[in-house]
Formats: sequence, C-alpha cells, structure tokens
Amino acid sequence: MTRREFLKVSAVGLAMSAAPSQRLSLNDRLTCAFIGVGGRGTYLLDTALDNLPEVDVVAVCDINPEKLKNAVQLVEQKRGKKPDAIGGGGEKDNFAYRKILERKDIDTLVIATPCNWHYPMYADAIKAGKHFYGEKPMCISVKEAGEIVALARRNPKVVIEIGYQWCANPRFQESIAAVKRGEIGELIEGRSAWDNAWGPLRGWFSHRKESGDWMVEQACHAWNIYYLLLGETPIRAFAIGRRDIYARDEPRRDVTDFYATVIEWRNFWLTFVHTWGVPQGFGWGGLWVLGTQGACEISSGRLLYKDKPERRVGYDVNDTLELLRDFFDCVRTGKKPLSSVENGRASVLIGLLVRLAVDRRGIATWKELTGTAR
Repeated sequence: MTRREFLKVSAVGLAMSAAPSQRLSLNDRLTCAFIGVGGRGTYLLDTALDNLPEVDVVAVCDINPEKLKNAVQLVEQKRGKKPDAIGGGGEKDNFAYRKILERKDIDTLVIATPCNWHYPMYADAIKAGKHFYGEKPMCISVKEAGEIVALARRNPKVVIEIGYQWCANPRFQESIAAVKRGEIGELIEGRSAWDNAWGPLRGWFSHRKESGDWMVEQACHAWNIYYLLLGETPIRAFAIGRRDIYARDEPRRDVTDFYATVIEWRNFWLTFVHTWGVPQGFGWGGLWVLGTQGACEISSGRLLYKDKPERRVGYDVNDTLELLRDFFDCVRTGKKPLSSVENGRASVLIGLLVRLAVDRRGIATWKELTGTAR
C-alpha cells in the first residue's frame, strides 16, 4: 500500500472519531478485539485467554481465512463462546479492521500485524478513540513515528502500549535501575549481539518495505532498552552489512541478514552485531553495559564489580503476559503504560539511523535522519 493509496482510503474511512472509553474500576470487565492473528498475534491471544479472564475477546480479525478460523476456534475452545470473525478475504479485506473501530461495544484492541500496517492501524485506532496494545515496531519511517506521537499527544485519553515486553521484565527493570543509581560507576560503553540460530524468517519479513529490515523489526528491542537506560537518543552511527546471504534461496529478499554497527551517544558507545547466520551454541549475545566500576548484563540481571562479588537482580516472568496485563490495567486506572509512544518513536528512529549507515557502509547522523539535533 502506497502512502497515496492510504490517504485516499483514509479520506473516506476516517470520519469516525468515537470518544475513548471512560476509566473503569479494577473489577470491571473489558471487551477486546484481536487484529492480526498470525504467529505473534495468536500467542498474544492465547496468553490473554489463559491468564486474563476479566478480558472478554469478542472479535478477531485477519485477512488470512485459515488464521482467522483457528483464532475463532481457540477463543471458543477456551472461553465457550465464538467471537465475531472479521475479514478472511485476503487483500480485499485489508481494511476490514475498520469495522471493529466503528463498534461501540469494544473497549480495547490488541494489534499484531506486519510492520508496514502498524502506522495506518495505530493512527486509525487513535482517531477512533480505541485503546490498543500494538506490537513493535511502532512504525517503519521517520514521518510515521512523528505522526503517531503527535496523534497520541492530541488524544491523551487513548491508552497506547507499544509491545516491548522487556519493559515489563523485572530483570531489565532492576538492572536499569541499578545502573542508573551508579552501581557500576560512570558508563563508558555497551556491547551486544543478536545471533539468530533459527530461521531466517521468510514471507513479509524478507522485504524491507514490509518489515523495515532487521534493525527496525527485531533489533528495536535492544534500541528500546538502551534508550530507556541512557534517557536520550544517539548522535550518529557507523555500520556495514550484507543483504545477499540468502539471495540464492529467495531472489527478492532485500533485508540485511548480517550487519555490525557502532552507535555513538554522548560519552557512550554501543557495539552491536546482528545476524541470522550462526549455528546452535554460537554467539555471545546479551545486552551489556560497562562502567568505571563494573558491568551489567541487563538481559540476565547480572551485575559484576571490580571490588566485590557479583550479584543478580530481578526474577523470571512471562513478560508478554505482564505487559498485556499492564495495558489493561492502564485502561482501567489511567496510569501511564510501561512502554509508550515516546520510547516507541526513539527505538524506531535508532533502527532507521543504523539502516541508513548500513546502506552507506559508513556514517549516518541523527540530525540528517530527523532534521533535529536530538
């Protein structure tokens, strides 16, 4: 879908502007529709059905008829009642989700569609006054990121949770808090890798125009954590990469299946490697930060010190469930979500900065990407 096509359809379809739901008590039930029930969407649906009995799933939506049928059966099996099935007609039903936005009996949405659909769906949901949990990344372009944030600010009563589940993970939360307290001294650098020994993923993931490429679709999780830790966006990035590794198997594939980057913040540098080409058991992974007095592996809650024994913080949870729970609690109480459009914007833009540097096989700056000096 081109931007022109989207705007043309939007001119007709976005007359709707329902007021957002009033705040509810913790005992009130919520109605919810799931839009996009592929792999991730079905996992979110299954998690909610098993663990959030106070949330009634009244509708599911997908353009794929088989996925839609499976989602309906899953809800009926676990809740004893069929939800409404919206869509199922392939690409002609690309905008079938708007039928859900028009309904007064639906309080909340959970959206898990291909990345290029995040912006139009999230923008439509905000304009319709629908609270939503939307999968990461928030969008795949600089302009889209700015527009989503602007829409959210103009509609502050709409609860928006961007699906960075690590934000709800105590290991990440307590690690970040310890580093911010200065437990490892002044920060110097970060070291991280995302070594995928499974895949590579195919289908829409193979195409940059649909996924945004791996530094946007997948590595956005890492950018989000470093942004939350440092509290600011970077200055520039240097990067190199390859897009030809799996081209023999899939000639139209144009995503970067290996890249390495160094990202510069003010007095902090992050070295990051991302690849799909490793065997099981290979790789050093993790999200590390090093300071003058120690180091922290944020992803495991491990703190190392120069002058005392290491310690662990946090504990294991199903962080996807906890972020979903946070979303529904925010709808009821009006509290601020753990993962908002602000960090959603920052993580997308960092990914786009790295992507620009990869394309150049050189340096890209924040100012030239965004037009602002951070």
